[in-house]
Amino acid sequence: MKTAIIYTTTYGTTEKVANYIAEKLHYKNIDVVELKHNTDFDVSPYDIVILGASVYLGDIQHTMSNFCKRNLEVLLTKKIGLFICGIEPELVRQDTELEMAFPLNLYNYALATAFVGGEINLEALNASQKFITTSLLGIKESASFIQYDLIDIFINQLQIASE
Repeated sequence: MKTAIIYTTTYGTTEKVANYIAEKLHYKNIDVVELKHNTDFDVSPYDIVILGASVYLGDIQHTMSNFCKRNLEVLLTKKIGLFICGIEPELVRQDTELEMAFPLNLYNYALATAFVGGEINLEALNASQKFITTSLLGIKESASFIQYDLIDIFINQLQIASE
């Protein structure tokens, strides 16, 4: 099955997750595409499309939102997986962020969805982001919160559902 893993990233975490998924999938024909450099990417030749983005203050990157809106009709004919990266610790809020990240009909149509955690690289943040991270979130040093076990479950769900 021809598979596209399409992602947007700000600091590289979503790219790391997209590449991990590509390595673990049992499909042979996989393209990993960053939307930043491919905003007009054509999903029509693909059987499976996995979309990933990072969430900041409840929103994913506009590039991914716009891509989903422009391609919604075609995406709803594909086997879809959706994931987001973020550092929200509360499970209920993770689910809400995931559900709100993509168009609702695409989210409801997806074969697999996952909130897979994220990373904080304090050195890469601007002053206001660093203030929010250290003062409001209490994170004082760079850390990874990527949940590879959840990514593996996401991969298994997608593979089982697309057989």
